[in-house]
Amino acid sequence: MTRLPRKVLGIGASDAMAKNDYAAAILECRADITQYTIWHKSHTEPFIQSEPERVRAILDVDLKALAELVDILLRCYSRTEAAQEIPQVLERLRSNIQDARWQRKITYFYAVDAYLMRF
Repeated sequence: MTRLPRKVLGIGASDAMAKNDYAAAILECRADITQYTIWHKSHTEPFIQSEPERVRAILDVDLKALAELVDILLRCYSRTEAAQEIPQVLERLRSNIQDARWQRKITYFYAVDAYLMRF
């Protein structure tokens, strides 16, 4: 069986950002968020159902990793003409992880966006 090379999330977006190609960075970041969400839903969520007391550390990793990707995504959006789409993007991301801490993180991103849009 041939193994495919493992993708390092965030690299494509970082490379595109370094070239000031924020539209490409958005596409890369959205793909990374989709991939991480798939991993979360296929691995972490079933584990939460089976062993909720042992899953907190794994869920913490998922929350942190996905939040870092969302932060990159929002920075890219803010540098394009699509910045006004950020609230809709955040609302779609709300369902990625079913955890109160994720819901608070999305609310935090809303607040940051609202604050930055004033300037």
